[in-house]
Amino acid sequence: MYEVRFHGRGGQGTVTAAELLSAAASSEGKHAQAFPCFGSERTGAPVVSFCRIDGRPIRSREPVIRPDTLVIQDPTLLHQVSVFEGVRGDQMTGRPGIFAGGDMVKGERTVTTGVGHGKRAARCIDSWLRGERWQPAEPAALAEYDKLNTWYYSDAPATVRPELDVARRISTFDEVVGGLDESNALFEARRCLSCGNCFECDNCFGVCPDNAVIKLVSADPEEGPPEAPRGGRRYEISLDYCKGCGICAAECPWGAINMVPEQI
Repeated sequence: MYEVRFHGRGGQGTVTAAELLSAAASSEGKHAQAFPCFGSERTGAPVVSFCRIDGRPIRSREPVIRPDTLVIQDPTLLHQVSVFEGVRGDQMTGRPGIFAGGDMVKGERTVTTGVGHGKRAARCIDSWLRGERWQPAEPAALAEYDKLNTWYYSDAPATVRPELDVARRISTFDEVVGGLDESNALFEARRCLSCGNCFECDNCFGVCPDNAVIKLVSADPEEGPPEAPRGGRRYEISLDYCKGCGICAAECPWGAINMVPEQI
């Protein structure tokens, strides 16, 4: 998906620019959406508009947080609004070596966002101390439903959330629908298959008839002996032994293995 964010002022055509880009993409057979976001409706007020373009239907409806392209129509906005919000991905502030996230930066003030900022900042701090610049890995392609092996998992009914009695609803300000406790929340979270991502279930490692799937381990002695469980390193396919039978790809529960033709 390609995302564009426009910054301008009322009367400069910021909203129209996003709509024209969306219409142009649609005329070429792409899926596109465009929508604005602004406060007081008056000429000269800061206006933001967004445009998304993709080859598949677009289901996202939230504002563009991390744009691929940023269009600034009025340079005076540089000193008035955070036009570069979300563009820099290393959480570094204007002072080198100082990183910030969560409630200290503009954006969604949620625990999920704060945890994500902390994770990204930790990686960026490590790279900065090494004299490098951290680059996020390319996200795995989403696996369609026909690539999933859902029969590996048993069906389970949804957890019923508690509801307040009618008598108490009219006498208190308590939440009508209660939340989940920790165990139920974890149980519901396990329904997510994170389609297209490898979780080291060892299915491919176990079903390969030619032992071509190699489980990667670390040589770091601090992590224990080589036979100790060490997650996060995934697998490697030995092309010297792989004959391309495709059993590993067929048995992967999450559709994380793709078969590609061998270049001869």
